[in-house]
Amino acid sequence: MHRLSDVQSDAQPVNLAAEPRALLLAEVADRIVARAREGTTRVGIDGIFLHRPELRRHWDFSFFLAVPFNVSIPRMARRDQSSPDSNAPEHRRHVEGQRLYLGLCDPQSLADLVIAHADFAHPVILSARPATTSA
Repeated sequence: MHRLSDVQSDAQPVNLAAEPRALLLAEVADRIVARAREGTTRVGIDGIFLHRPELRRHWDFSFFLAVPFNVSIPRMARRDQSSPDSNAPEHRRHVEGQRLYLGLCDPQSLADLVIAHADFAHPVILSARPATTSA
């Protein structure tokens, strides 16, 4: 089992002593994983890169929210108070990283459920695989 606190970013390692929120998240993640192993909890994990090959085997069900950059970057800009321009230099790593991921992993073809989520008020199911049950 890997603790969230053991994971480090290539860009900046997480310093748990200086980041009490990261330590709290690690403790919460450990409790959730323990309950999931007992079969008493279902875990939902949110993240853009979760359909990478090394992660796919961990999910019983996955969904992908399809949102074009001309919508997702302005949303991020409102949240982070950054430029809403998807071509702004400050967004280059986000946009290029996502383009690389989308091209290599094709999450829309791997997800059990794909939702067009450009309009918060009117999400549209683009594709859905039938649910499977465990024997």
